[in-house]
Amino acid sequence: MGSDEALSSGDEPQTSSASSTGAIARKRKRRRRRKKAVEKSQEKLQLDPDDKLQEDPENAGSLEPRSTCADNAGNCGRPQGDNSVEDVLPPEFGTKHASSVSAQHASQPPSVDISGSHQPIFLGPATGNVFINVLPGNTENIAPLLQNPVPQQSAPHCLQPTSVSISGDNNPTFVGETTGNTFTFSQCGTTYRSTADTRLNTGDQNACSIQHEDSTSHVTSPAKVAADTCEAALKTRYMTTGSYVQMIPWVDDDTKHIMDIYTQLHLVSDDDQERHKVLYEDFFLIKTRDGHVIKRIICNGFPGLGKSTLIDKIAYDWALRSVEVLRKYKLVFVLKMHALEQSSELIDAVFDQLIDQKTVRKEDLNTYIVNNPHKVLILLDGFDEFMTTNLRPNAFGSLLNMLNRKECTECCVVVTTRPSHFARLASRALIQKPYTHVHVLGFSAEDVKTYVSRFFSKEPRKSQGLFERIQSSNVLSDLAKSPMLLLLMCLLWREDSTLPDTMFRLYSEAICYTFKRKGVSEEEVSNVMIGIGKVALRGLISPVQMLSFQEREFDDKDVLDMAIKVGLLTSQRVLKGLKTHNSIQFAHKTYQEFCAAQYLQHLVASGTDEFQKVLDQMANPLTYEYLLRFSCGDSEVCTHMILQMLQKNQLDDRVLKLSLNCYFESQSDHLPSADFINLVVSGSLCLKNFNSDDLSSFMWFLKRITDPKLGGRSVVLAQVQGMEMLSCNLQSCSKDLGHFISRMTNLSSFHLKWSWLSDSNLKHIASALGNLANLRQLGMAFNKGLQGSVLSGVPGLHKMQQSELDSSCSTLTGKGIDLMGMQASNIFTLVDLDLSGSTLSGSGESLKLLQPMKHLQKLSLDVCNLSNQDFVHVASLVGQMGNLDRCCVDGTFRVRPSGRGIRLTMKCHSFSGRDMADILKEMANRTDLVEVILDRIDGVSGSAATWAPHLKQLRHLERLLLQDCSLQSADLEPIVASLSEVATLVELNLSSNKSLRGSGASWSHLQSLTQLRKLKLDFCSFCSEDLIHLAAVVGSIGSLMYCCIDNTFWVNQTSAGIKVVMMSCPLDAAEVIEVFKALSIRIDLVQLVVGDIHGLSGSSASWAPHIQQLRHLKKLELKNCSLQSTDVEEIVESVRQMPTLVELDLSKNESLRNSGALWDQIQCMTNLKKLRLVACNLSMEDMKYLAASVGSMKNLVHCSIDDTFRVTPTVNGVKLDLGHFPFTGTDLADIIGGVSNRADLVELILSSVDGLDGSTYLWCPHLIKLKHLTRLELHRCSLRSKDLAPIAASLSNMPALTELNLSKNESLRDSGASWAHLQSLKQLEKLKVNSCNLNVQDLKWLAKVAGCMDNLEYCTCASGHATFQINPTQTGVRITVSSCPFDGQDMADILEAVCCRGDVVGLSVCHMSELGGSAALWSPSLRHLKSLKQLKLSYCSLQSEDNEHLAASVSELPNLAKLDLCGNS
Repeated sequence: MGSDEALSSGDEPQTSSASSTGAIARKRKRRRRRKKAVEKSQEKLQLDPDDKLQEDPENAGSLEPRSTCADNAGNCGRPQGDNSVEDVLPPEFGTKHASSVSAQHASQPPSVDISGSHQPIFLGPATGNVFINVLPGNTENIAPLLQNPVPQQSAPHCLQPTSVSISGDNNPTFVGETTGNTFTFSQCGTTYRSTADTRLNTGDQNACSIQHEDSTSHVTSPAKVAADTCEAALKTRYMTTGSYVQMIPWVDDDTKHIMDIYTQLHLVSDDDQERHKVLYEDFFLIKTRDGHVIKRIICNGFPGLGKSTLIDKIAYDWALRSVEVLRKYKLVFVLKMHALEQSSELIDAVFDQLIDQKTVRKEDLNTYIVNNPHKVLILLDGFDEFMTTNLRPNAFGSLLNMLNRKECTECCVVVTTRPSHFARLASRALIQKPYTHVHVLGFSAEDVKTYVSRFFSKEPRKSQGLFERIQSSNVLSDLAKSPMLLLLMCLLWREDSTLPDTMFRLYSEAICYTFKRKGVSEEEVSNVMIGIGKVALRGLISPVQMLSFQEREFDDKDVLDMAIKVGLLTSQRVLKGLKTHNSIQFAHKTYQEFCAAQYLQHLVASGTDEFQKVLDQMANPLTYEYLLRFSCGDSEVCTHMILQMLQKNQLDDRVLKLSLNCYFESQSDHLPSADFINLVVSGSLCLKNFNSDDLSSFMWFLKRITDPKLGGRSVVLAQVQGMEMLSCNLQSCSKDLGHFISRMTNLSSFHLKWSWLSDSNLKHIASALGNLANLRQLGMAFNKGLQGSVLSGVPGLHKMQQSELDSSCSTLTGKGIDLMGMQASNIFTLVDLDLSGSTLSGSGESLKLLQPMKHLQKLSLDVCNLSNQDFVHVASLVGQMGNLDRCCVDGTFRVRPSGRGIRLTMKCHSFSGRDMADILKEMANRTDLVEVILDRIDGVSGSAATWAPHLKQLRHLERLLLQDCSLQSADLEPIVASLSEVATLVELNLSSNKSLRGSGASWSHLQSLTQLRKLKLDFCSFCSEDLIHLAAVVGSIGSLMYCCIDNTFWVNQTSAGIKVVMMSCPLDAAEVIEVFKALSIRIDLVQLVVGDIHGLSGSSASWAPHIQQLRHLKKLELKNCSLQSTDVEEIVESVRQMPTLVELDLSKNESLRNSGALWDQIQCMTNLKKLRLVACNLSMEDMKYLAASVGSMKNLVHCSIDDTFRVTPTVNGVKLDLGHFPFTGTDLADIIGGVSNRADLVELILSSVDGLDGSTYLWCPHLIKLKHLTRLELHRCSLRSKDLAPIAASLSNMPALTELNLSKNESLRDSGASWAHLQSLKQLEKLKVNSCNLNVQDLKWLAKVAGCMDNLEYCTCASGHATFQINPTQTGVRITVSSCPFDGQDMADILEAVCCRGDVVGLSVCHMSELGGSAALWSPSLRHLKSLKQLKLSYCSLQSEDNEHLAASVSELPNLAKLDLCGNS
C-alpha cells in the first residue's frame, strides 16, 4: 500500500471515484501550497540558525519559538498564530495526524518515505523521538533498529509512532510536534540528538552516530534548546503559582491574582524631588550621557511598600509578553536573596528556586546565559535579607559578580532593598555608577482611598470611616502607604472599626487577630511568639544574616507546628544537591523582626542581662531599625536601654530619626532622659530627610518634653538658636511645627529647603517666624508647591538681615515679586535674598521693585529661566544697587567681589550685540566694576560696533576678558577705540578667538592701548603675518610687561626688564628680521629666547646683524635652531660690540659639531660671563678650541658642554669639571694647557674619565701650569700604581694644592711602596683614597705617608666597613682604625708609622677581633703617642692577658684622660 493510500485508509473511507479524484486534486494543490510554506520556513532557519522561528508579525519584538503543548494546554501540537498545523506539515501526514485524537480513532500509522536533496523540515518539537542516522555503506543496519525501536511512553489519545524514511545530503531540522515517531534518514555529515536522555539500543556502533552539534549544522544548539525549555518552564511558573499573591501571609487560602490587587506604586527617580506616577517600564530605558542603556537598577523602599509585588508583576508581564520593553528578554529569573550567599552561583540558584533539576542540563543553560547576557533579566528580591553581612569580593559567586559587572556585564539586574542597606548595595564592592536608583514610595492618599473602597465595596460606611481614621493620624497615613500594612488595617477595621496609633500595636493586633481566627489561646500565643522569636533574633543578629531556618533550629516542635499552622512561618521542601530539608521562613522579614522583638521584651521581663548583651552586639544599629522599633513598643524599659545605646553613636540624621521613632513606639507616659532631650534639642537643630512618619515622631517628642503634666517645660525650646530642615515632608505637620517654632524664642536662624511645602501650610510657619524677635536669617529656598510671595506671610521680616526665598516655586512670577517689592522698602537691613528656582521668564522688569533694598549684598536667581531681556533687567538692578556685590544667575551671569571692586562674568550663553550693549550700559553705573569677563558668548561676533562703544563708559575697568567669543578682525577696531579711553585698563585677554587668525594689520589698532600691562592671545592659531604685527604691538607699548600669543611668543617681566620668548614660531629668516626690528624699540628688552625656529639655519648673515639693534640685551638664547658653524661667526661678529650681553646659549644645535677653529671667534666676546653649549654633540677638537677660548676669557665663569666640560664659579675662583668622556692623555694635556691661562682656576675635577691609566706622563706635567690650583680630584679614572709617581712629581711643585682625591680607582690596589711618592706633597691638608679596594700593605704605606705629612689634617681610606681615617680636632687629630683585617703585627706597624705625628690626641680602634691576645706586639707602640688624650679599644676581643701590656703602655702616656675598653667580653 502506498503512502497516500495508507493515509486515506487511516483517515476516512473513500465514497466515490469522482470524490476521490477531486480529493487527489485538492490534495496536490495543498501540497504545492504547503511546500512553498516549508521552503519559506527553511530560508528563515538558514538565516537564523539559533532560533526555530523568526519574529511573528502578530507579536512584534518576539524572537521566541511558537509555543506548543508545553505552553498551551488543549492545543497540543498546534503552534500559536493564524496558520493551522495542516498549513505547515507535509501533505502526506494529513490533518488529523497533527492533533490529538481519541483512542478509537488511533490506527497503526503507515510508513512515509520522504526523499529529496533539500533539507526536510518538521514543524513541532521532536521530543521523545528516535533519530536514526544511516551513514553511507551502513544501510543494512536499519532493519534491526526499526524492528526493535526504543520503547516510547506515548500519551493517551496520541498516534502510534510513525516510521519515516528520509534520504538526502543535508541535515534535517525538526520544528514542532512529532512526538513518538521514528525518523530514518541518510546523510554524509553528523546528526544531533535533540534531547539529553535519548538513547539507541543497539550493539553496532556503526549503525547509528549521535553526536553533539556539528559546527556546520543548522540543527538547534543544546544551549538554545535548554533556553527554550527553561523559558517555557519559567513562564508556566510565573503565569500560574507565581501570579497569585497571598493577601495575608499567614492565611494560606487567602490569595488573589496579581492583576486583581496590583495598584500602580509611586516610583521616584533619584534625581527628582517631586513625586510622579511612572511605569516601571521606563526604568529599563534610562540611558547614560553616552547613550548606553543602564542595566543595573536598585529599587529602594521601606518594608511592605510593594517591592516584592513589583518584582512579581514584572515577571508576570514578561510571561504574558504584555510589556514591549520586556520582550527582548529570553529568560527572566526571580530570585529571593534570603536563600542566597555571597558565593552563590546564578545557575545553582535558578535550579534551587525556580525550575526542576531534570528540566534541562545546567551546563547547556549556563552556556546560553554566558553567550547571550543581553537576553537575560535577573530580578533579585530583598538584598536586605541577604544571608551574608561581611562581603568579601574574592569569595563572590557569579550572582554578585554580575552585580558588580565582573561577569555578564550586558545582562540586566534589578535589586530591591530597604533604605538601611542601600549604601552597602550601592558601593564599590557591588553596584557602582551608572545605575538607576528607584524609590518605591507605596500608595498615595488617592490610592489608599481606592484600595479601601475596593476592600469594603459592599460596606461604603466602613470604607469611609476607615479612610477618615487614616487621614486623621499622621502615623496611620504614613503606614497606609504600605500595601501590606493597609491590608492589616482593613482587616482590623472589619473586626471592630478601630485602629492603633503605632506600628508595634498594628502588628500586635493583626497577629492576635490571626491567632484568634485559629482558636489559639493567649497563653499559647505568648509561648509561640517567644519560641519562634528566639530563632528569629538569632538569625537577625548573626554575622551571616539568616532568614531561612531548618526544623532542628526550633526547640519546641509544637511551637513550630503552631506557627506554621497560623501562617507566621512557612515550610517548604528544598532540594540541595542530593540532600533535602524543610526550609522554614517567616512570612515577611518584618514579622521576623516583630517576633524577635517579642523575645527581647521577654528577656527584659525575665530580669536577665541578655537584652543588654544583644544591644552590645549591634555595631551598626541602623541595620536593626525595625527590630529596635518593635522592641520599644509599649515598653519603657526597653526604650530606655535602646535610647542609651543610640546615644553612644554619633547622633546624625539617621540615628536621630531612629531614636525619635523608638521613643514614639513606646508611647511612654514619662519623659526620656535629660541627656537625650539635650542631644535632640540643642543650640543647633538639624532635621534632614525626615518623612511624615519621622516628623510625626518628632512632633510627639516635642509635645512630651513641653507637656507640664509630664514634667516637661517649654523653656527647653528656648535654647534652640539655629534650626535647619532639609528635604522634609511638612504637608501634614506644619501647624504643629509652627506651634513649636513660636516657643523657640531665641531662634536667630531658620532654614527650610528642598521640602514639600505649600502656601496653605506655610502660613502656620510664617506666622510663628514673624513673632520671633531674634530671627535674623531665613532660608526657604527650593520648596515645592509655594506660590506668590513668602514675604507676605512674615510680618516681622524687617528685623532680618538675611533671607533666602523660595527657589523652586514654579509659579512665583512677576506678580509675586510685585507683592514682595511692596514690602521690600520696609526691609531696610536685608542683605541676602535668594529667588532661585522661580519661573521669572518675562518678569525681569519686576526686579526693579527690589531696588529699595539698599542694604542688599547678595541676590541669587538660579534656575529662573530668564530671557535675554531679563538679563538686561538684572544688570540694571545690579547697576543701581551699590552694595550688591554678589549676584548669580546660574553660571551665565555672575557678580563677585574682586580686589578693589566687583567682577562681572558672563559665560556660555547667546547674547546679541544689542543685548550686550544694553547690559554694559546698565552696568556702567557701577563705579566699582573693575573686571569684565565674557566667555563663550555667542552672538557678539561681528557686532562689536554695536556693543563695544559702551566699554568706554566703564571708567574704572582694569581687566577685560573676551574669550572664545568668535571675534572677527572687524571687531578689533571698535573694541580698541573704546578701550583706549579707559585709562585704568591694564589687562586685555582675547584668547581662543580663532577667527582672529589672519587679521594682519588690524592688530596695529592695539598699539593705541598704551596703558596695557598684560595682553593674552592664546589658542588663536596665528599665522606669521599676525605675529609680526603683534610684535610691533609689543614693541610700541612700553608698559606691556606680559604678553602671551599662542604659547609660541610671550613676554615676561624680569627684575631688570622684560624677556621675550619665541618658540616654534612659524617664521622664516626674513620674518624674524621684522620681529627683531619691531622689538628694538623696547629699551627694557634684556632677554631674548629663540627656540625651535629652523628657518634660521645657515642664514645668520641676514638676521644676526639685527640683534645689534637690541642694545640693552643681556641674555641671548638661540636653541635648537639648526645653526651651522658659519652662523657662529656671524652671530659673534654681531654681538661682540654689545657691552651688556653677558650670557649666550647655543644649546641643542647639533649641526655645530666640528666647527673647530671657528670657536676661537668667541674669544672676542670679552664681556661674556656665561656660555651654554648643551646637547650640541661637540667633538673633541671642538672642546679643545673651546678650552682655549675659556682660558682667554677672564670674565667667563659659567660654561657648560653637557656633563663633559663644565666651568662653574666657586668662592675663590672657578672650577673645571671634566668627565664622562673617553679623553686620552693627549686630549687632557691639550685641554689643561688651554685653560692654564686662567689664574682663577682653583679646582680641577676629573671624574669617570676612561683612558687615563698609564698616560699620566702625558698630561701631569701640564698640571704645573695651574699655579693657583687648590683642589684636584681624580676619581674613577682607572689610575694604576705607576701613575702615582708622575702625579706626585707634578703636584709637589704646586704649593697652593691642599686637597687631593684619588677615590674609586680600584686599580691602585697592591700599589705598595708606590704610595710613598705622596710623601713629597707636604702641602696637602686633605687626602681621600676611598673605595679603592686597598689591601693591608696599602693601608700600612698610607699610614706611613700620613705620619710624614704634618699638615695633613684629614685623610680617609675607606673600603666597605674597613676604615683608616684621620680627622681634625680642636687640639690635634684623631686617628680611627675600624674593621680592618689587621693582626697584632699589622697594628704595631700602623702605630709605628703614625707615632711621629706629635698632634695625635685621639686613637680609636674598633671591631678588630684579630687583636685579641696580641697586645704584647702592638701596645708598646702606644708609648710614642705622648700627646694622646683619648684611647678607645672597643670590640677588639681583648683578653685578660692583654690588660697587663696595655696598662704598662698607657701608664707612660701623661696626657691620657680617657680609656674606653667596651665590648671586650
